[in-house]
Amino acid sequence: RPIFLFSRRNIVERGLLIKTAVLQSCGEIFLLSMFRSPYDIVFCTYQPSTRLQLRTKISIPKLSSWLNQIYAENRTTWSSSKNADASFISEPALRLLKQENQPNLIEWLVKRVVIRENPKHGKFELLFQYEAEEERVIKLVTKIQSQWRRIKSRRAAKSQTYTHWEKIYVREERMFAYRNTITDERQWEKPKLLGEDDLPE
Repeated sequence: RPIFLFSRRNIVERGLLIKTAVLQSCGEIFLLSMFRSPYDIVFCTYQPSTRLQLRTKISIPKLSSWLNQIYAENRTTWSSSKNADASFISEPALRLLKQENQPNLIEWLVKRVVIRENPKHGKFELLFQYEAEEERVIKLVTKIQSQWRRIKSRRAAKSQTYTHWEKIYVREERMFAYRNTITDERQWEKPKLLGEDDLPE
C-alpha cells in the first residue's frame, strides 16, 4: 500500500517504498530511500552523522527518455555484449518500466545516483548521472567558448595594432622605432600584441 512520508517542512512524499540502501560517497555514509509513484521516482538520502537530508526525483517520462537514449546510443555495441547493461537495456524503455522489471530498474538507478560535494558552496547534493554529465558538457562548452572569445579578441587587437602602428627608421639612432599613428606615441620596443610578428619597414 502507499507510504506517506512527512518531513518537518510539511513536504509530502507519496508513493511506494521500493528500495532502501546504504551508500558511501566522499568518505561519508548515506541512507537511501526510494519511492515510486505513477508519476515519478523519488530518491531521499539521510546522513546520520550530520542529519543532512537530500532529495531528488526523476519523472517517469524523463526516465523513459533517458533509457531510450542509452539504448539508441549503445544498441550496436550491446548487440554482441554480455555485460549487465546490455542484458538490461536491450529493448525499449516502456517494457523496462513495467512492474516485473522493477528490481533490475532499481539496481540500475541506484548505480547512477551521484552524491557529491558542490565545489561552489561545499554542501552535499544529490543528482543523477545524466545531470552530472550534462553539467560537465556545459562546463566544457563554456570553456571552449571562452577560449574562442579570447582568441578572437587577441586577433582583433592584433589587427588594430597593424592599423594603428607603423615602423619608422630613426636616422639619428640608426635603428627602427614604432609610432602610433593616432597618438604619435613612439617607442623602441615593438607592441607586445604583435607577438613574434613585426610591422613592415
